[in-house]
Amino acid sequence: MISLIAILFSLPALALAACSANCLTCTSGNQCSSCGTGYYLNSTRNCEACAPFCDKCFNSSYCYQCQLGHQMTNQTCSSCPSWCSTCLNSTFCTSCSPHAYMNSINLCSECPSNCSTCLNTTYCTILGTIK
Repeated sequence: MISLIAILFSLPALALAACSANCLTCTSGNQCSSCGTGYYLNSTRNCEACAPFCDKCFNSSYCYQCQLGHQMTNQTCSSCPSWCSTCLNSTFCTSCSPHAYMNSINLCSECPSNCSTCLNTTYCTILGTIK
């Protein structure tokens, strides 16, 4: 009777494919099949960088998902206004960064320096106490 250990050690060692830089998964032939955030799979199955501030793209000039804090205009990403986490354009925030609040003109303003978080310049949280 042949032992299971003897069979396992007699099998040829399987070489693990080393994926190229920025490649999440690749085939046994070292061909990339998916790329990491901020990269796209080109026609030669290598990962290339998306445009600046772009998380997901079809190629270096066509972005379809911007990084947090950036907005998309014509498939390119640009920064949202100060203190915005997300925005529709350069004059309209849809959510604010931590330590900021949405003001009356849909832009984000920084909370007063003595506040942990705030709803406006009058109502803020200081170490868990609403002031």
